[in-house]
Amino acid sequence: MRITITNLQNAYPIKRQRIREVVKTALCRKKVDAELSIVFVDKDEITRLNKKFLGRKGPTDVLSFPLETNAKCITGEVVVCVPMAIEYAAGAKTEVEGEIMLYVVHGVLHLLGYDDADNKSADTMHRVEKEILAKLGYTVADS
Repeated sequence: MRITITNLQNAYPIKRQRIREVVKTALCRKKVDAELSIVFVDKDEITRLNKKFLGRKGPTDVLSFPLETNAKCITGEVVVCVPMAIEYAAGAKTEVEGEIMLYVVHGVLHLLGYDDADNKSADTMHRVEKEILAKLGYTVADS
């Protein structure tokens, strides 16, 4: 398993070892090997990526880019907008670190094939996110 972490923002310190632990725990759901890039960005960069790849205006919290997926290994990139996590955590009165970890898990789950396009699959995905984060001592605010 190879996890590359790139921090391109300065709004909040990134705990690289903790990120690796969260990613590995999420990957245990499907017991697959992985080569992943986790990138932490500001609002300008996530807005640019959101427009370029999804055709959507404005910032978003997390984007996932699967590069290759098979039964044995997934390859992809997860891009997390740290200022979005900070804003949401302030409004929900939750911890910023936990919100960042939620975005990381959410992105990895997308790479594993989870979807949140409809209510049923979104409920499943959110339940799995909460289970993974609870194992690591994080609580997630209900959306």
